[in-house]
Amino acid sequence: MWRYYLAATAIVLGLALFFIAFPLRMPAPRVVTGTPSPGPRATLPIYPHPTGGALRGEAPWAFDALPSCFTPRWEWQPGSDRIEERVTGAAVAARGRGRAGAAIAVDAWTGQPLTRAQSGVPADAHAVAPLPRGTVLHSGDCTVTVATREVRIARGDDRLTVTGARLYVLTGSAGRLLVAAHDGPGIAEVGGYLLTPRV
Repeated sequence: MWRYYLAATAIVLGLALFFIAFPLRMPAPRVVTGTPSPGPRATLPIYPHPTGGALRGEAPWAFDALPSCFTPRWEWQPGSDRIEERVTGAAVAARGRGRAGAAIAVDAWTGQPLTRAQSGVPADAHAVAPLPRGTVLHSGDCTVTVATREVRIARGDDRLTVTGARLYVLTGSAGRLLVAAHDGPGIAEVGGYLLTPRV
């Protein structure tokens, strides 16, 4: 019997020495730091299509993926399913609902965060109402139609839908700015896009 105890002890000590000599190391996480800079994001156009067919269906990414219609200026994603926004002529205040309770106040035209002294959107500032159902906008070669709880974007044979969307249009010296906010499972966002003049 003592031989079994001796063999078991030798195995345990051997394994202990092996793991001391060659410890298991978890891979170190790669952390990259930097300063975010607002501005147009690089997007890939979705047209022409490799299959040659028209795009149809739900597309929460449509405003970013149609550079001939919308020029992205900024966007914010709270990481939640729902977003609540308040838009004035100069600022956008947004708050995420659901799992994340993040909030932000940005300059509507540049996307630059407003300082605490600017305190976001003043309570007495006139809020811009979302575009009502039935509104039709033209931007570049796209036609945007506001429907109940969704926005429909048509370009040629393409028919895209952004569900849970609300649109606001601001006019300034840089042109017309479309502020689009939409809800979705884990992909709620609000962003600013310059409307392209129709040719």
